[in-house]
Amino acid sequence: MVLLHARHRGHRDDPKTRKERLLEAKRLCPSRRTGVMMLLLLVVAVSSLHLNSGFLSMPLRADARRAQSARFASSTREPPRMSWQAALHMMRRSSHKYVVVDVKNGLGNRLRAMASARAVAAALGRPMLLVWQPDLHCNCSFQKMFQSSDPMVSFLDEEIPQANLSSAEFQKYNYMRPEPGAIKDEYVRINGRLHLYFKSAFIMNHPHGKWRHAQRYVQKLVPVPEVSRRIIADSTMVGLHIRNVFDAPRDEATSRNTVGSKAMEGAKAEYGAEGARQLLTWRKASHWSNFVSQVQALMREHGYKNPGMARAPLHFYLAADTAEAYIGLQQRFPSRILFTQRNCSDQRCDYRDCTGMIYSLIDMMNLARTRLILGSGWSSYSEVAAYMGGDGSGNPVPMLMAGRDFGQIVDRGQVQADSILGDEQRYLADANPFNISALQQYWPKPFGWDGPPTLLEPQSFVGMPT
Repeated sequence: MVLLHARHRGHRDDPKTRKERLLEAKRLCPSRRTGVMMLLLLVVAVSSLHLNSGFLSMPLRADARRAQSARFASSTREPPRMSWQAALHMMRRSSHKYVVVDVKNGLGNRLRAMASARAVAAALGRPMLLVWQPDLHCNCSFQKMFQSSDPMVSFLDEEIPQANLSSAEFQKYNYMRPEPGAIKDEYVRINGRLHLYFKSAFIMNHPHGKWRHAQRYVQKLVPVPEVSRRIIADSTMVGLHIRNVFDAPRDEATSRNTVGSKAMEGAKAEYGAEGARQLLTWRKASHWSNFVSQVQALMREHGYKNPGMARAPLHFYLAADTAEAYIGLQQRFPSRILFTQRNCSDQRCDYRDCTGMIYSLIDMMNLARTRLILGSGWSSYSEVAAYMGGDGSGNPVPMLMAGRDFGQIVDRGQVQADSILGDEQRYLADANPFNISALQQYWPKPFGWDGPPTLLEPQSFVGMPT
């Protein structure tokens, strides 16, 4: 014990040993600090991953949705705004004549009209002024959703008063019926001495306004990072676009009463009585339950084409406007449905504020990446998503439409399916193995549609065994 104590005391009192111990402690301290810092960084990273994964899996409360709206708003900075007076001054001083496109209605309608007008402007060698006024249909500016990278396009977020669009300076075309003087699909004849003013939610009736020219401009759009980092779909998936809510103008009354008298009155004022009636018919045909049999058929076909336990399951990206659709299809097809979570009320998920429009763009760009879209009738959203994801030469992603190709049939069209799946006639749908264009033959046109065109050659579809 004495010897042990002496050794211990000698070790403690030896100056040389004490110095060595101090040096050793100094060497160890940075390592300990580094270890603590690494542990803290790991905790932060795991927390961040948990929060990001919750974006897809956790419902948002009202306070969380407000916080997310603020985050979206603060993360995208808009360039200085131009007044309509400044826009007029710019055009009057310019040596070039402009194409002015005043886009209307929802996101799909606006992108369709914008891309068409941009194609015409490019063919004419003209700059374009995009008038994108936030309203009840799309209450978000263009710059909040897209990065502005086209040097030939200027932006205006308010309308130019019609009184200031004189016939001495502008030729005017308005497709927005039932506005006074509007003529939808009027042929646009270019006057090289005047600016062209085009107010529309539709394709311009001009040789260079068709989708085969406009497609490249909708595909050139670059979304803000908040959108691009949430694109998860790919070409192995099938897109589902379910549009069931009766989309009258979005004010406080119609957001609560989506199918009642106030919604119908608003729709009649917006689309006319016949347009409102047809719109309601198509929306009813796009109920999520009408998609179930078609999803089952695609899954069964996928199993036939890819036999064996090692095959990858077929997944679907769902973009819907009701919580009922998300819940119903997830319960019916567990582990097969991918979607981007957003705040939903009892009746709808399709809010038109800026946060809602960013979610809408996320869904559109995800649908565009799929190999086939099961879409909703009378919806430019399905149409634009299909062309956004097309081959770049004017061909869209193949699309089958609820109410026309499957489900409760509203308009059967010219091509009939000859396979019987369940109790209904429907097309055998996959990634267009027949190499034909029949799947894209008929696009919904809200006004003045005389029915689908006649096919030059009848197409037959091979039935799938049940």
